[in-house]
Amino acid sequence: MRTYLNYRIRDDLINDDLECLIVEMGKPRSSVFLVGTWYRPPNSPPERFNEFENVIDKIDAESKELYILGDVKYNLLPEASAHH
Repeated sequence: MRTYLNYRIRDDLINDDLECLIVEMGKPRSSVFLVGTWYRPPNSPPERFNEFENVIDKIDAESKELYILGDVKYNLLPEASAHH
């Protein structure tokens, strides 16, 4: 028996300034869930985290399960401490 995975890209959830993709997925007669990926370029400002948090808030309002993948590393150490 073959199973089908339905999906749609949720452009309505993302900000054009983010390198982000959110896909809604589900099998017939199953709850849908979201899979998101986000890339934060190393030189982007820390405010990008706030913009991505707004995306998460929109998803929370829909009460859907979310799996996030991505490259979002950010050094939170002061510059002087990073060299020790």
